[in-house]
Amino acid sequence: MNITMKTIHAAIGACFVALAANAHAQSTSSVALWGVLDAGVTYVTNQNGGHGVAMDNGIASSNLWGMRGTEDLGGGNRAVFEPIDQFNLGTGAIFPTNGGGLFGRNAYVGLQSDRFASASSPSASNTIS
Repeated sequence: MNITMKTIHAAIGACFVALAANAHAQSTSSVALWGVLDAGVTYVTNQNGGHGVAMDNGIASSNLWGMRGTEDLGGGNRAVFEPIDQFNLGTGAIFPTNGGGLFGRNAYVGLQSDRFASASSPSASNTIS
């Protein structure tokens, strides 16, 4: 089989055109992982006649992590979600006071539209906007 450089260039060009057309046709979606870490060292004097040093969690802010995402559904409509959880930075344990389980602090899923009002699950602080 005799393949010329002209044939190879034409094939590569066709691949780029196909990839560009495919990328343009795909819907826009995004997922972002985010977090807040807050810890410090506490020095305690006169603890049982001595002193103590300890790691403290959430001194100025809670330790949080979450995911924020959107998926384009077409026609100006988008699916949205954001589960958020609070945890102990020292141990990695999830705080059970937030409803228990993973993402017990807050979690919502919803729909957004360019033409209509947005709606999300009841656990979000603002369900209709």
